[in-house]
Amino acid sequence: MVLSSSIRRLVIVVTTSLALFFLTISQSPGYAYAASRNSDLEPRVLTTGRILVKFRSGTDASKVLQAASIQSGIIVDRVNPLGVKVVRPRTVLAQSLGTLERLANHIEQNPSVIYAQPEVLLQPQDVIPNDPDYPRQWGLQRIRAPKAWEISTGSSTVKIGIVDSGIAMNHPELKDRYAGGYDFVQHDTYPQDTDGHGTHVAGIAAATGNNGIGIAGVGWRTKLLVARVLTAEGATDTDVAKGIIWVTDHGASVINISLGTYYDSDTLHQAIQYAQEKGVLVVAAAGNESTNIPLYPAAYPGVIGVAATNQDDRYASFSNYGSYVDISAPGVDIYSTYPGGYAYMSGTSMAAPFVTGAAAVIKAEFPWYSANQIWQRLKAGADDLGPKGLDTRYGYGRLNLYRSLAVPGTLIGRVRNAKTGNVLPGVRVQLYGTPRYTYTDSQGRFVFRNIRYGAGKLIFSKQGYAQGMRNIFIEPAATEYTGIRLAPLARLSGYVRSSSGTPLSNAVVSVTSQEGSDLQDTTDSYGRYFIKNVPIGIVRVTASLKDYTSVTKNVSTTMGTTTSVSFTLKPLLAPGN
Repeated sequence: MVLSSSIRRLVIVVTTSLALFFLTISQSPGYAYAASRNSDLEPRVLTTGRILVKFRSGTDASKVLQAASIQSGIIVDRVNPLGVKVVRPRTVLAQSLGTLERLANHIEQNPSVIYAQPEVLLQPQDVIPNDPDYPRQWGLQRIRAPKAWEISTGSSTVKIGIVDSGIAMNHPELKDRYAGGYDFVQHDTYPQDTDGHGTHVAGIAAATGNNGIGIAGVGWRTKLLVARVLTAEGATDTDVAKGIIWVTDHGASVINISLGTYYDSDTLHQAIQYAQEKGVLVVAAAGNESTNIPLYPAAYPGVIGVAATNQDDRYASFSNYGSYVDISAPGVDIYSTYPGGYAYMSGTSMAAPFVTGAAAVIKAEFPWYSANQIWQRLKAGADDLGPKGLDTRYGYGRLNLYRSLAVPGTLIGRVRNAKTGNVLPGVRVQLYGTPRYTYTDSQGRFVFRNIRYGAGKLIFSKQGYAQGMRNIFIEPAATEYTGIRLAPLARLSGYVRSSSGTPLSNAVVSVTSQEGSDLQDTTDSYGRYFIKNVPIGIVRVTASLKDYTSVTKNVSTTMGTTTSVSFTLKPLLAPGN
């Protein structure tokens, strides 16, 4: 039913005390509460009284609307990249979700329509700020951000998309982070925050650090792309979809959505997929009503759903739970930027930007990472809380940025003889650039545990064999495998003399093998040469010197031994002789 203008609507807001479920805010006769698709579904969904319709290409929308007996319906907005139109059915008086769904279902019967759904409002997943004068950021300590900052503080080349209520544009902690934005409420390029929610969220993720004032964000060198979609009434799924598309198209690597609805909106889902298809990681708040009812977009596939924890590393009493919770982060009494200064706020709205900021730092450290690789590192580094492994309260655990950046892996390998294929025991394996080394066992195997993330190099050495090298890359908490074959070697030595027995200096003795190796040495004043690392088997050895004939011999070498080969060179005859 339509609520009278004298009745102020209630926006669902959850505080850390479950007793405070509702906060009365300003009158908004244009919107109505209504039961969701199932009448017993709680909490309830807020609609706008409009319908989102996706028509097939080439469809005359007005004819479809006329066929649905809503000829007075007006197309009032569009989500162009998705091909979605927003229809306001003037002749429909009731705005209940059930009534709107029935009308949408009627429109969907037309074969020219892909889908039709009520337009719904997403709500911020936070509570009212309290004391703004106690600047204590316990959450950064809990996720070990200071230790992580020794590795990376983020990069201005990485952009976070904030799809929210905008930001306080002139806030000293945010103005240098701003990289562009759009206001989908006022339809201009100045997404000024009049609510405070977006400013608080943005500060958690990326407030400028090390500037001598206020606070530091998780990734405090990261840039911000801002889409203002949220007002006191909420944010329509239409505007949220537009905001997601806008920040994606302007280069966001990670998107934070601290908003949610319990209505599964196809338009919202398509916008999420649009971002994901372009390689963007989407992070969203799991919700604040201590329910396991899926909240969207957090519950969409591939979106990182974030639950909230408190100072005791327990799940916040208000935090939603369920299979869509992927990870948790601090979300109670979080101190961050706010219009005019700073404030405390609580909610999964606050937890999500911790994860978003952490993802941006990882992207800065590993710019080649895909969205999934970033998530794998976040997952591997999380501190497992609650039941072992993945659970519905904490997901894979509470965010730990340091571990996610520096989480170690394991390397297992085997060394073989390149000539015979047999395993090689006793090979020294050195982790290049570190004092760490080990030796292969009787089966030619070696293991390195707790290897720091990222790229590295292994050096293999054993007397009688050519030195080997392998480049490696260790993923977080992964077990990587490698192998190498070392060529067995021999040595050659001898003398080069003239036909009269005089030692010849500066003669060049070179070795060519079937493997194509080319080694050489120059004789000293005694006519001596010595060549190491000679392949075993039959090799061609040539001695040459200017004004002398060259001599080549086929020589059989034996692994680990020195074969003696000497040469006698005849002087070239002068022309005419």
